[in-house]
Amino acid sequence: HPVDRIGREELPIDIDPKPDRVDVGGALDDCFIQRHQLDGSAAVAGIDGDREQHAFLDGSLARQEPGDGVGGLRRLDLRQIAELAVVDPHDRRATGTDELDCAQHRSIAAERNAELIRPFEDVRVIAGQGTIGLEIASQCAELGATPDHVISCCGGGGLIAGTSLAVTSQIPGAKVWAAEPEGFDDTIRSLESGEILSVDPANRSICDAVVTPSPGEITFSINRNTLSGGFAVSDDLVLRVMATAFKHLKIVVEPGGAVAMAAALDGRLPAGTNCAVAVASGGNVDPEMFARALAATPLF
Repeated sequence: HPVDRIGREELPIDIDPKPDRVDVGGALDDCFIQRHQLDGSAAVAGIDGDREQHAFLDGSLARQEPGDGVGGLRRLDLRQIAELAVVDPHDRRATGTDELDCAQHRSIAAERNAELIRPFEDVRVIAGQGTIGLEIASQCAELGATPDHVISCCGGGGLIAGTSLAVTSQIPGAKVWAAEPEGFDDTIRSLESGEILSVDPANRSICDAVVTPSPGEITFSINRNTLSGGFAVSDDLVLRVMATAFKHLKIVVEPGGAVAMAAALDGRLPAGTNCAVAVASGGNVDPEMFARALAATPLF
Protein backbone atom coordinates (compact mmCIF):
# COMPACT_ATOMS: atom_id res chain seq x y z
CA HIS A 1 0.00 0.00 0.00
CA PRO A 2 1.40 3.45 -0.88
CA VAL A 3 0.96 4.65 2.70
CA ASP A 4 3.02 1.71 3.97
CA ARG A 5 5.75 2.44 1.49
CA ILE A 6 5.84 6.13 2.37
CA GLY A 7 6.10 5.42 6.07
CA ARG A 8 8.65 2.63 6.09
CA GLU A 9 10.90 3.00 3.10
CA GLU A 10 10.61 6.00 0.89
CA LEU A 11 10.04 9.19 2.80
CA PRO A 12 11.14 10.78 6.09
CA ILE A 13 7.68 11.73 7.31
CA ASP A 14 5.70 10.72 10.35
CA ILE A 15 2.51 8.75 9.95
CA ASP A 16 0.25 7.54 12.70
CA PRO A 17 0.75 3.74 12.69
CA LYS A 18 -3.01 3.39 12.98
CA PRO A 19 -4.44 6.25 10.90
CA ASP A 20 -8.21 6.61 10.85
CA ARG A 21 -8.47 6.65 7.08
CA VAL A 22 -5.69 7.73 4.79
CA ASP A 23 -6.15 7.05 1.08
CA VAL A 24 -3.89 8.74 -1.39
CA GLY A 25 -5.13 6.89 -4.44
CA GLY A 26 -3.46 5.22 -7.40
CA ALA A 27 -1.85 8.39 -8.68
CA LEU A 28 0.70 8.45 -5.87
CA ASP A 29 2.26 5.19 -7.01
CA ASP A 30 3.13 6.92 -10.24
CA CYS A 31 4.96 9.63 -8.32
CA PHE A 32 7.49 7.04 -7.24
CA ILE A 33 7.98 6.10 -10.88
CA GLN A 34 8.51 9.78 -11.68
CA ARG A 35 11.26 9.94 -9.08
CA HIS A 36 13.36 7.64 -11.21
CA GLN A 37 12.31 8.91 -14.64
CA LEU A 38 12.32 12.69 -14.29
CA ASP A 39 15.81 13.31 -12.86
CA GLY A 40 14.53 14.66 -9.58
CA SER A 41 11.75 16.75 -11.06
CA ALA A 42 8.52 16.89 -9.13
CA ALA A 43 5.31 15.12 -9.97
CA VAL A 44 1.87 16.41 -9.08
CA ALA A 45 -0.75 13.77 -8.28
CA GLY A 46 -4.35 14.84 -8.66
CA ILE A 47 -6.69 12.92 -6.37
CA ASP A 48 -10.24 13.25 -5.14
CA GLY A 49 -10.57 14.20 -1.49
CA ASP A 50 -13.62 12.90 0.31
CA ARG A 51 -14.77 15.28 2.98
CA GLU A 52 -13.34 14.44 6.42
CA GLN A 53 -10.81 12.26 4.63
CA HIS A 54 -7.53 13.98 3.98
CA ALA A 55 -5.23 16.55 5.48
CA PHE A 56 -1.72 17.08 4.17
CA LEU A 57 0.14 19.49 6.41
CA ASP A 58 3.85 20.34 6.41
CA GLY A 59 5.16 16.96 5.30
CA SER A 60 2.90 14.77 7.41
CA LEU A 61 -0.40 13.02 7.01
CA ALA A 62 -3.22 13.67 9.46
CA ARG A 63 -6.93 13.08 9.55
CA GLN A 64 -9.12 16.09 8.95
CA GLU A 65 -11.79 16.59 11.57
CA PRO A 66 -15.39 15.76 10.60
CA GLY A 67 -17.33 18.74 9.35
CA ASP A 68 -14.28 20.75 8.28
CA GLY A 69 -14.56 19.71 4.65
CA VAL A 70 -11.68 19.81 2.23
CA GLY A 71 -12.65 23.18 0.79
CA GLY A 72 -9.85 23.34 -1.75
CA LEU A 73 -6.18 22.51 -1.77
CA ARG A 74 -4.11 20.52 0.70
CA ARG A 75 -0.48 19.98 -0.21
CA LEU A 76 2.02 17.39 0.94
CA ASP A 77 5.64 17.90 -0.07
CA LEU A 78 7.16 14.41 -0.31
CA ARG A 79 10.91 15.03 -0.45
CA GLN A 80 10.22 17.17 -3.54
CA ILE A 81 8.90 14.05 -5.29
CA ALA A 82 5.24 14.87 -5.33
CA GLU A 83 2.51 17.18 -4.24
CA LEU A 84 -1.09 16.13 -3.85
CA ALA A 85 -3.89 18.49 -4.75
CA VAL A 86 -7.07 17.48 -2.95
CA VAL A 87 -10.43 18.78 -4.11
CA ASP A 88 -13.78 18.15 -2.45
CA PRO A 89 -15.76 16.28 -5.14
CA HIS A 90 -18.98 18.10 -4.31
CA ASP A 91 -17.28 21.47 -4.42
CA ARG A 92 -16.06 20.42 -7.85
CA ARG A 93 -19.60 19.53 -8.89
CA ALA A 94 -20.84 22.93 -7.79
CA THR A 95 -18.12 24.83 -9.65
CA GLY A 96 -18.06 22.58 -12.68
CA THR A 97 -14.35 21.98 -12.17
CA ASP A 98 -13.02 18.81 -13.77
CA GLU A 99 -10.29 17.27 -11.65
CA LEU A 100 -8.49 16.30 -14.86
CA ASP A 101 -7.92 19.98 -15.62
CA CYS A 102 -8.12 21.59 -12.20
CA ALA A 103 -6.54 25.05 -11.99
CA GLN A 104 -5.03 24.18 -8.62
CA HIS A 105 -3.31 21.13 -10.08
CA ARG A 106 -2.02 23.05 -13.09
CA SER A 107 -0.79 25.90 -10.90
CA ILE A 108 1.32 23.56 -8.77
CA ALA A 109 2.65 21.79 -11.86
CA ALA A 110 3.66 25.08 -13.48
CA GLU A 111 5.24 26.38 -10.27
CA ARG A 112 7.37 23.26 -9.85
CA ASN A 113 7.93 22.47 -13.51
CA ALA A 114 6.26 19.18 -12.71
CA GLU A 115 4.33 16.56 -14.62
CA LEU A 116 0.64 16.38 -13.75
CA ILE A 117 -0.45 12.82 -12.96
CA ARG A 118 -4.17 12.61 -13.50
CA PRO A 119 -6.21 10.46 -11.11
CA PHE A 120 -7.58 8.07 -13.74
CA GLU A 121 -6.73 9.52 -17.15
CA ASP A 122 -3.17 8.17 -17.16
CA VAL A 123 -2.10 4.87 -18.69
CA ARG A 124 0.35 4.23 -15.84
CA VAL A 125 -2.39 4.61 -13.24
CA ILE A 126 -4.69 2.39 -15.31
CA ALA A 127 -1.98 -0.25 -15.56
CA GLY A 128 -1.43 -0.19 -11.81
CA GLN A 129 -5.12 -0.58 -11.12
CA GLY A 130 -5.23 -3.45 -13.58
CA THR A 131 -3.43 -5.58 -11.01
CA ILE A 132 -6.84 -6.00 -9.38
CA GLY A 133 -7.95 -7.89 -12.48
CA LEU A 134 -4.82 -10.04 -12.30
CA GLU A 135 -5.57 -10.81 -8.65
CA ILE A 136 -9.13 -11.78 -9.53
CA ALA A 137 -7.89 -14.17 -12.22
CA SER A 138 -5.21 -15.64 -9.96
CA GLN A 139 -7.43 -16.16 -6.94
CA CYS A 140 -10.26 -17.62 -9.00
CA ALA A 141 -7.82 -20.07 -10.57
CA GLU A 142 -6.61 -21.11 -7.12
CA LEU A 143 -10.22 -21.82 -6.14
CA GLY A 144 -11.01 -23.58 -9.37
CA ALA A 145 -13.68 -20.97 -10.10
CA THR A 146 -14.44 -19.40 -13.46
CA PRO A 147 -16.46 -16.20 -13.07
CA ASP A 148 -19.19 -15.45 -15.57
CA HIS A 149 -19.25 -11.79 -14.60
CA VAL A 150 -17.05 -9.20 -12.88
CA ILE A 151 -18.51 -5.93 -11.57
CA SER A 152 -16.28 -3.02 -10.66
CA CYS A 153 -16.96 0.38 -9.17
CA CYS A 154 -16.63 3.14 -11.74
CA GLY A 155 -16.01 6.87 -11.50
CA GLY A 156 -13.74 8.28 -14.18
CA GLY A 157 -13.13 4.75 -15.39
CA GLY A 158 -9.48 4.12 -14.51
CA LEU A 159 -10.07 1.30 -12.06
CA ILE A 160 -12.47 -0.54 -14.31
CA ALA A 161 -10.36 0.10 -17.43
CA GLY A 162 -7.34 -1.60 -15.88
CA THR A 163 -9.43 -4.32 -14.28
CA SER A 164 -11.37 -5.08 -17.45
CA LEU A 165 -8.22 -5.28 -19.58
CA ALA A 166 -6.74 -7.83 -17.20
CA VAL A 167 -9.93 -9.82 -16.73
CA THR A 168 -10.80 -10.08 -20.42
CA SER A 169 -7.22 -11.14 -21.11
CA GLN A 170 -6.97 -13.73 -18.35
CA ILE A 171 -10.61 -14.92 -18.26
CA PRO A 172 -11.83 -14.53 -21.86
CA GLY A 173 -15.36 -15.75 -21.17
CA ALA A 174 -16.07 -13.31 -18.35
CA LYS A 175 -18.14 -10.19 -18.93
CA VAL A 176 -17.19 -7.01 -17.09
CA TRP A 177 -19.76 -4.49 -15.88
CA ALA A 178 -19.52 -0.98 -14.44
CA ALA A 179 -21.37 0.01 -11.28
CA GLU A 180 -22.09 3.70 -10.66
CA PRO A 181 -24.26 5.78 -8.32
CA GLU A 182 -27.60 6.98 -9.63
CA GLY A 183 -27.15 10.46 -11.04
CA PHE A 184 -23.50 9.75 -11.83
CA ASP A 185 -24.01 7.02 -14.42
CA ASP A 186 -21.95 8.85 -17.03
CA THR A 187 -20.01 5.77 -18.10
CA ILE A 188 -23.18 3.69 -18.45
CA ARG A 189 -24.89 6.33 -20.57
CA SER A 190 -21.72 6.94 -22.57
CA LEU A 191 -21.47 3.24 -23.38
CA GLU A 192 -25.08 3.22 -24.52
CA SER A 193 -24.71 6.32 -26.68
CA GLY A 194 -21.25 5.57 -28.04
CA GLU A 195 -19.91 8.98 -27.00
CA ILE A 196 -18.69 10.62 -23.80
CA LEU A 197 -21.55 12.13 -21.81
CA SER A 198 -21.49 14.25 -18.66
CA VAL A 199 -23.63 14.37 -15.54
CA ASP A 200 -25.71 17.25 -14.25
CA PRO A 201 -23.46 19.36 -11.98
CA ALA A 202 -26.36 19.67 -9.54
CA ASN A 203 -26.46 15.92 -8.87
CA ARG A 204 -25.37 14.63 -5.48
CA SER A 205 -24.50 11.23 -4.02
CA ILE A 206 -22.98 9.86 -0.84
CA CYS A 207 -20.68 7.79 -3.10
CA ASP A 208 -18.23 10.67 -3.34
CA ALA A 209 -15.25 8.53 -4.38
CA VAL A 210 -16.86 7.90 -7.78
CA VAL A 211 -18.74 11.13 -8.54
CA THR A 212 -16.80 12.22 -11.62
CA PRO A 213 -18.35 14.57 -14.19
CA SER A 214 -17.65 12.33 -17.19
CA PRO A 215 -15.48 9.41 -18.29
CA GLY A 216 -11.93 10.16 -19.38
CA GLU A 217 -11.04 9.98 -23.05
CA ILE A 218 -8.42 7.28 -22.45
CA THR A 219 -10.60 5.30 -20.06
CA PHE A 220 -13.65 5.46 -22.32
CA SER A 221 -11.63 4.33 -25.33
CA ILE A 222 -10.75 1.21 -23.31
CA ASN A 223 -14.06 0.63 -21.58
CA ARG A 224 -16.16 0.89 -24.73
CA ASN A 225 -14.30 -2.21 -25.95
CA THR A 226 -14.06 -4.21 -22.73
CA LEU A 227 -17.32 -3.58 -20.86
CA SER A 228 -20.68 -5.25 -21.40
CA GLY A 229 -22.65 -2.42 -19.80
CA GLY A 230 -23.35 -1.17 -16.33
CA PHE A 231 -25.74 -0.70 -13.44
CA ALA A 232 -26.72 2.43 -11.52
CA VAL A 233 -27.51 1.99 -7.82
CA SER A 234 -29.23 4.25 -5.30
CA ASP A 235 -27.68 5.71 -2.17
CA ASP A 236 -30.22 3.85 -0.05
CA LEU A 237 -29.20 0.52 -1.57
CA VAL A 238 -25.53 1.36 -1.03
CA LEU A 239 -26.12 2.02 2.68
CA ARG A 240 -27.92 -1.29 3.06
CA VAL A 241 -25.10 -3.13 1.27
CA MET A 242 -22.52 -1.50 3.54
CA ALA A 243 -24.53 -2.81 6.49
CA THR A 244 -24.76 -6.24 4.87
CA ALA A 245 -21.02 -6.40 4.22
CA PHE A 246 -20.26 -5.52 7.81
CA LYS A 247 -22.81 -7.96 9.24
CA HIS A 248 -21.81 -11.00 7.20
CA LEU A 249 -18.25 -10.35 5.98
CA LYS A 250 -17.02 -8.10 8.79
CA ILE A 251 -15.56 -5.63 6.31
CA VAL A 252 -15.88 -1.84 6.22
CA VAL A 253 -16.68 -0.54 2.75
CA GLU A 254 -17.03 3.11 1.82
CA PRO A 255 -20.11 4.18 -0.19
CA GLY A 256 -18.27 4.56 -3.49
CA GLY A 257 -16.50 1.27 -2.91
CA ALA A 258 -19.78 -0.56 -2.31
CA VAL A 259 -21.58 0.20 -5.58
CA ALA A 260 -20.37 -2.98 -7.31
CA MET A 261 -21.46 -5.14 -4.38
CA ALA A 262 -24.78 -3.30 -4.41
CA ALA A 263 -25.38 -4.14 -8.06
CA ALA A 264 -24.43 -7.78 -7.52
CA LEU A 265 -26.53 -8.29 -4.39
CA ASP A 266 -29.51 -6.49 -5.93
CA GLY A 267 -29.79 -9.11 -8.65
CA ARG A 268 -28.72 -6.91 -11.55
CA LEU A 269 -26.62 -9.57 -13.28
CA PRO A 270 -28.15 -11.70 -16.07
CA ALA A 271 -30.18 -14.75 -15.13
CA GLY A 272 -28.20 -17.96 -15.01
CA THR A 273 -25.10 -16.41 -13.47
CA ASN A 274 -23.09 -19.14 -11.77
CA CYS A 275 -20.11 -17.21 -10.45
CA ALA A 276 -19.62 -13.46 -10.11
CA VAL A 277 -16.94 -11.21 -8.64
CA ALA A 278 -17.70 -7.76 -7.24
CA VAL A 279 -14.85 -5.39 -6.48
CA ALA A 280 -15.11 -3.60 -3.11
CA SER A 281 -12.71 -0.79 -3.82
CA GLY A 282 -12.20 0.99 -0.52
CA GLY A 283 -13.00 1.39 3.16
CA ASN A 284 -12.48 5.13 3.45
CA VAL A 285 -15.63 6.09 5.32
CA ASP A 286 -15.97 8.56 8.17
CA PRO A 287 -17.66 7.47 11.44
CA GLU A 288 -20.83 9.47 10.81
CA MET A 289 -21.45 7.92 7.39
CA PHE A 290 -20.64 4.42 8.64
CA ALA A 291 -23.05 4.87 11.55
CA ARG A 292 -25.67 5.87 9.02
CA ALA A 293 -24.96 2.69 7.08
CA LEU A 294 -25.17 0.49 10.16
CA ALA A 295 -28.54 2.03 10.96
CA ALA A 296 -29.82 0.88 7.57
CA THR A 297 -31.46 -2.53 7.23
CA PRO A 298 -29.08 -5.18 5.85
CA LEU A 299 -30.32 -6.91 2.71
CA PHE A 300 -30.35 -10.24 4.56
